[in-house]
Amino acid sequence: MSFIFRPGGGGGGTPGGSNGQVQVNVAGAFGAFSTFTYASNVLGVESITGTALGMTIQPKAPTVLETSLNFILKTPNAAKANTPASAIRFTSGNGLGTGDGGSVAITCGNGGASSTVGGSFRVDTGWNGNFDFGSTLLVSGPQVTGSGGIIEMLAGFGNTTHGYISLSNVHGAQTGIKIATTGFSFPGTTLIGFFGATPAIQQTISAAATDPATTQTLANSLRTAIINLGLGV
Repeated sequence: MSFIFRPGGGGGGTPGGSNGQVQVNVAGAFGAFSTFTYASNVLGVESITGTALGMTIQPKAPTVLETSLNFILKTPNAAKANTPASAIRFTSGNGLGTGDGGSVAITCGNGGASSTVGGSFRVDTGWNGNFDFGSTLLVSGPQVTGSGGIIEMLAGFGNTTHGYISLSNVHGAQTGIKIATTGFSFPGTTLIGFFGATPAIQQTISAAATDPATTQTLANSLRTAIINLGLGV
């Protein structure tokens, strides 16, 4: 076995900028910027702009022996007392003329084997020392002359059990509203339950009352429907 070493053709010149700043070609000479740095496997950059065709940022693809890597967007903690930390914003572009505004789509991955589940999308607000939590706002976009935007939350359609949408209080200690679906023909039948009740189909109410007997029947029908939906006990 033999090894052949071919040294690379190293370039000459004096590095530009300060220690840790990434070298770039500036008018044919080495140059650097204070906002473009590299240290301890961390690349520091002020902004990244793709081409007109778009841009993709993803972690290194794992091998068959590796665990998938996380892709983390994180801003640093505040360094000065009584100042807020930096924010993370996802902003799509505006439409032009009759064109629609851009969408922000977050798509979770599918599960692998039949015993797995698809990926989850989770939004957690922070809290302070008094356990005062922040707010989570879902705001649809305005339209100057037409209708405003729509906020949709869609649960996954499963082969055996369908997903559901749950609106709960802190740490899911009590479910406020749960929206689900049933039936294996798309789109299925919508179910809804309040205050932890098992989601139920749209309730059937007795016909309008015309006398004391039918009034009692209607009242009992309403009571049953309210209990089934979790709006009363």
